[in-house]
Amino acid sequence: MAAVPSEHAVLGAEDQLRLIAALRSTGGFTEAVVLSARDAVEVYGVGLGYGHHLANRLLRTLAAYCATTPDALRPVASCLSGRQAAEHLIRTAEPGRLRDARWAAERASGIGPVLGSLFAAGSRTARVVRGAPDPERIVRTQVDAWLHETEYGAAGQLITAMHAEVFALCLAELDRFATDLEPADRSRVARAIAGRLLSQPMAVARSAARTGDFATLDLLARLLGPQARAAAPVLG
Repeated sequence: MAAVPSEHAVLGAEDQLRLIAALRSTGGFTEAVVLSARDAVEVYGVGLGYGHHLANRLLRTLAAYCATTPDALRPVASCLSGRQAAEHLIRTAEPGRLRDARWAAERASGIGPVLGSLFAAGSRTARVVRGAPDPERIVRTQVDAWLHETEYGAAGQLITAMHAEVFALCLAELDRFATDLEPADRSRVARAIAGRLLSQPMAVARSAARTGDFATLDLLARLLGPQARAAAPVLG
């Protein structure tokens, strides 16, 4: 999640839809929701990568819509990930704003199982949290339930979808360079490579760096981002 004060990021309804579309297409996020809070614009995204990489991608896309640069937004932006982002949403959001944000995300096909579950939890508990004697306990309980649900439900769906995408990319590479393999063998090898890339990407990068297999490093960079190739020599 990236939050930017409203005076630095003014987004109308149509801007929100275009921003969600950009996050999903060029930003590489599988889900995205834009929430107009009282004094800030908050952008929530779900994607593959580490928290700071995802936050940078959020800021770059948001900066483009604010006609500024990521460096200009970085000093005023607040970036949270994982549990912290979920707790912030449930602790601070208002039911009406959550409803509007979810409706806009549904129009832009940005809502999915992870953020859909989180925003539903926020809508259920927003009013209760404000009047409870121990609101933080309620926030923690709701986030625990959300994390458990996404870990065993939505996250599995996300991984399945990512595996299909990575498999398709691996198969395309094998079709180009491993023409001596039969189609069925190429499919089997591509599926095995995709599974290993998703489960142990840095192990693959270390092995490729030691053997000088730059083709694999280039493939990793395309599949997982430039940080995969940059990290390989260090890790090797």
